[in-house]
Amino acid sequence: MSRSAKKPSDPQLDPIESEFLEAISRIQSGNPSNKELLADKMAGKLRLSVSSVAKEAGRSRTLIGHKGCRYPKIRDIIQGENLAPTSPPSLRDALEKSRAEVFDLKKRLASSQSHNASLLARLIELEEEILSLKKPASLRRSS
Repeated sequence: MSRSAKKPSDPQLDPIESEFLEAISRIQSGNPSNKELLADKMAGKLRLSVSSVAKEAGRSRTLIGHKGCRYPKIRDIIQGENLAPTSPPSLRDALEKSRAEVFDLKKRLASSQSHNASLLARLIELEEEILSLKKPASLRRSS
């Protein structure tokens, strides 16, 4: 919670307001207890909203859903969080990020291939050494 007026454990806090604050905290941390919101989380659709907070708190959204609601501080917290710039990256940014990732993966692949080639060369040397040690002693002296 970045803009909370009071902490949920504050003794002066209305118990319902406390439930809303705890619900906001669970949603923000990605640990909702509501089954529908858990399904939303699994689908990557969990969002902080008046509806999701009310659902998570097990309360009516009319308590926090309109301008003259009973818990305007909760509504302000939710709206404040949603006003933070969360615009998706532009296609250009996404393309640049993808290109950088591809470049990095190509570098790592080349490094792995080089390492594998040196391991293969060493394996061949060791196999030849094993074969030479398996030859009878009389054949080893002549070579």
